[in-house]
Amino acid sequence: SSGINAEYGDIAPLVMNGISTIRDDQVTTRFYAEEKGLWNMLTRTSIHPVFMSHRLNIIWFLSLVWRWGWLLPMRILVFLAALGWLIVATIILVVLPRSLPWYEKCYEWMICLVFKLVTHSLSGIVRFHNSENKARKGG
Repeated sequence: SSGINAEYGDIAPLVMNGISTIRDDQVTTRFYAEEKGLWNMLTRTSIHPVFMSHRLNIIWFLSLVWRWGWLLPMRILVFLAALGWLIVATIILVVLPRSLPWYEKCYEWMICLVFKLVTHSLSGIVRFHNSENKARKGG
């Protein structure tokens, strides 16, 4: 080690001189910052929409149709199917006698399946990183 004792305050004048040299440069002062056009797609819903290009308009419209015409109805359909399966599973579990030897396994399987379907249809992801945080029988 060379044993240089330097502190942050020692380099401050050098940094100030470097910044002022860049600022006062003859080449840099000849350029100016150009105003960039708007690219944000949220501007398309403003009062005065900005026309960008026909291709961008087509892509925006197709994404709108895809989102609202296909993805949302499919999500609603999956949610309604999950609710239907919830009702069917509940009726089956109520009708079955609890004395059956496989009732507990059937109950666990149906409840897990139903709640996974409902949760996923609402875009929920549940992950247990520690097994002690999982729900247990009997509260």
